[in-house]
This record gives sequence, structure tokens and C-alpha cells, in this order.
Amino acid sequence: MIAVSMTLFLLSLALVVYTYLGYPLILRMLGRSRNTGPVRASTEPPSVSVIIAAYNEEEAVATRIANILSSDYPSEKVEILIASDGSTDRTVERAQAVNDPHVRVLDFRENRGRATVHNDAAAAAQNEILIFSDAESRFTRDFLRNITAPFADPEVGCTTGELFFLNRESTSLGRSRGFYWTFEYLLRQYSSDAGMLAVASGACMAVRREIYRPLPSPTDDVDFITPIDVVTQGKYVVHCGDAVVEEFMFVQPRAEFRSRVRMTSRNWIGTWRRLRECSMQEYAWLWWCLVSHKFLRWLTPFFLMGVLIGSVLGWENVLLRSACLIQVALYAWALAGLYFPALTPGSLGAPTGFCVANAGFAVGVLSALLGRARATYSRREEQT
Repeated sequence: MIAVSMTLFLLSLALVVYTYLGYPLILRMLGRSRNTGPVRASTEPPSVSVIIAAYNEEEAVATRIANILSSDYPSEKVEILIASDGSTDRTVERAQAVNDPHVRVLDFRENRGRATVHNDAAAAAQNEILIFSDAESRFTRDFLRNITAPFADPEVGCTTGELFFLNRESTSLGRSRGFYWTFEYLLRQYSSDAGMLAVASGACMAVRREIYRPLPSPTDDVDFITPIDVVTQGKYVVHCGDAVVEEFMFVQPRAEFRSRVRMTSRNWIGTWRRLRECSMQEYAWLWWCLVSHKFLRWLTPFFLMGVLIGSVLGWENVLLRSACLIQVALYAWALAGLYFPALTPGSLGAPTGFCVANAGFAVGVLSALLGRARATYSRREEQT
């Protein structure tokens, strides 16, 4: 029994360590030893079409348009597409009231989901580069210049920036999510340096219009499916750490949990379906990167269960007993931070954020395996 418990414990622990430490270190070494990534070069800025899929964003849409128009980018090369996804409020009216020649409002009367709206807006776009973002986001003034700079290299098909969360220091959960995104962007930079990046951020990504492929399912997300499409067309995805978009993050546990469930269920289904269409022999590196970067992270809560179960079953062994007690203490600390946040200020709230995120991953994976993923959603719904 001890042998079985130890095997379960060590195997589960090894998968967690590989996901959060081993894989990033391998990417770091590959990025330093290989010069496979594209090279930036200065050139005339390309024309861009900024696509904002909006559902009931009457409070944000006018400010968002003004934010884009204030960018440090040639105005004659900017087209803004506000694509209303069946909004029932005054989103369309307020967007049209801006009355700027660079702004086009696409009023889709039915709420069909972001994937369908993105497809229709991309088909209506007229400029060279499609830039996808959200109504709640805010571009920094040099965002458009920085996100489009790598397209000077014809081998670059997609670029992705970074989100800066304005309220990350407001709660311990916010700081925990900040740590998560710092790790994620470091991982993306390592992947980009190695020429092996295949993910992006939906609020700050750009793709050449000529290679954009319509998302095949209403539950697909452009930041997961489109980078894979770009890679399979022989182009690079580049991480731009200087292309920054500002946002407010979810800082309440319930909202964070719901967000993780939604994103995990949708992206598990879409990414797995698209990855299976890629030859494992031809795209071995793509399989390795996506499994290591995303699927193993989504499966981490089940690995953590294996670590706990193995240590409980092997209680008679001093090592497993010690590991069990440490885990119980950490989970108790996480629960204390969840119900009594004042007890876990600052970085001490990291276990709470980690556990909330992994609970969302677990439910999201189970939802995906059951085929349950919503095509439509609202950030405001997740906050309630």
C-alpha cells in the first residue's frame, strides 16, 4: 500500500512541478539556445481595424472609442468596428453618437456570442491588421504602434500584448491573480523567444486579416483558436511585452471562479478540437507546447488531488504524513483567506487565489468533458 501511495504522490507532484517549473525552464533554455523567432524591423505602420465585440456596454462604449482615437497612431490608418452582439441597452446609440469617420457600428440584433460576432466583424474589416479587444479595456497611447511593430517581418502572423490590471493591489485575491499573470506573461515571452508561442490574450491581440480564419464554433475564443491557425499557416505568434492594455480584474472569489469555469470549458473544447486536426508528427512542438502550457495547467487540480490522496493513503510513512499535514495547513489557510480575507493580507492571500483558480479549472474541465460550454456570456453576469 505504501508503494502505491508513494507512486501516486510522486507522479502527481512531478506533474505539478513540471507544469509550473520544468516546462518554463525548458522554454527558457530553448529561447537562449535557438534563434528561431522572427526579427522586428522598423517600417511604415500598417493600417489597422480595431474590433470591439460589445454586449450591453452603454456605459463603456463611448469612452472606449475615445480611448482608441487618442492613440499615438496615424488616424488615417485606424478603423474602429463596434460590433454589438444583440445589445438590449443603448450601446449602439451611444456608439453612433460619437459620429467619427473612423468608427463603424455593426448592429447585430441577435445575441449570438463573441465568436460569431468576431467572424462577422473580421469579414467587414477593411484594413491590413485585425486587432481584437474588449469594451472594458483601455489601450495605452503607444499600444497600437507596439502591437503592430513585429508585422514588419512577413513571417509574423499574430501578435499579443499584456494586460495591466489597475486594481491588482486592491485585495489579496487581486495580488494573487497578479502573480498568476506575471507568470503567464513570462511563460509567453519564453515561448515567443523560442519561436514556439501559440496562445494570445483576447483583449490585446492582432492578426493579419489575410490569414484570419473564421472561428468554427460559437463557443470558440479568438485568443486560443486563431494563434493555432496562424502557426499551421507557417507564421509566428509574437509576444509584445511593451504593448500594454489596462483593465480592471475580478477581485471577488465568486467572479474569479465563474470566469475560470467559463474560459476553461470553452477553451478546452475548442483547443482540443483544433489541435486534433494538426498532425502530431508535423506539429509535435505545437502539441507539446499546448499540452504543457494549457492542458496540464487545467488538469493541475486533479494532480493536486492525487498528491493529497497519495499522502493520506500513505499516512504511515513519515514523508507522506508530513506532506499531508503541510497540504492540510495550506488548504486551511486558503479557506481562511476566502472567508476571512483580513487574515491573509497582501501576498499571504496567494494560496486562496491559487485554490479558487484551480477550483474553476476543475469544474471547467468537467463541464468541457460533458460538452457544456456557453456561447454567450456577460462579464457583469459573472460579477453578480
